[in-house]
Amino acid sequence: VSNTNDLFFSTAPLSVHLIQNPVQIGTPIGIELFSAKSRNLQVTLVEASGRVGWKGSLSLPAFLPGAFSIPSENLSPGLFYLQIMDELGQSRTEKVLVF
Repeated sequence: VSNTNDLFFSTAPLSVHLIQNPVQIGTPIGIELFSAKSRNLQVTLVEASGRVGWKGSLSLPAFLPGAFSIPSENLSPGLFYLQIMDELGQSRTEKVLVF
């Protein structure tokens, strides 16, 4: 038997906020996350050409904001796609400009 709370938690949106965008090379790419359910996330920063510039994972607890940063020292200037995917395959993509 399912109730509305089960539906809410299985479809709870993931809030993603880029602290600074565009980002200057040498300044970390700061990201704040929030979700109403716990999530295990895979985070990938992909260049417009498709090359992976950074990859990592993190656990986000329910109802607690999470923050992390991606180093930008080894990135080339240009447009990147920040891809965040949870264990159910739900994903968010945000554009990041590095200069």
